Amino acid sequence: MMSRWVTALAVLMVAAGCSSVTHHGELRPAGSGVAGGALPDMAAHEVLSFGGLAICVTAGAATITAVTPRDASNGFSVQDWGVRKLPNPALGAERKPLASFAGFTHHAVTEPCSANRSAIPAELAVQVTKPNDATATATGFDVHYEVGGRSQSMVVPFTLVLCASTDHAWPCS
Repeated sequence: MMSRWVTALAVLMVAAGCSSVTHHGELRPAGSGVAGGALPDMAAHEVLSFGGLAICVTAGAATITAVTPRDASNGFSVQDWGVRKLPNPALGAERKPLASFAGFTHHAVTEPCSANRSAIPAELAVQVTKPNDATATATGFDVHYEVGGRSQSMVVPFTLVLCASTDHAWPCS
């Protein structure tokens, strides 16, 4: 008799969407598809702050711990990153330090993902550079974060090319 009650309770909990395992949220890109851009005439050690990367969390709050370039070439590096509520307009690409723009901090992302995209996502921005005059690239950004004490990561698929002043080939031309 007791095992029937336990089985019935387990079925009820699953049917109601409950479980003994706590569901932790995930950070996700709020947009879809792969995008990219090329910036001409980037000098060595010049900084570029780039935003407009919309992100959201499926549940709870996600604390970003690091943002690293994916498939980086020629020393492409992320120097800083920050998040803010996505304003209108979002930060584009500016040759200034990220600290020059209002609202970007290392606070938790709490903007929820919504199926119909009715919620306003957070904006992720990165400050990038390259150490030399060669063209440097990254195929996206690995965003490392914690939700509910669990470390996770996601990929923001955005190819970024920091073009050398002497590079006149596509996509730098």
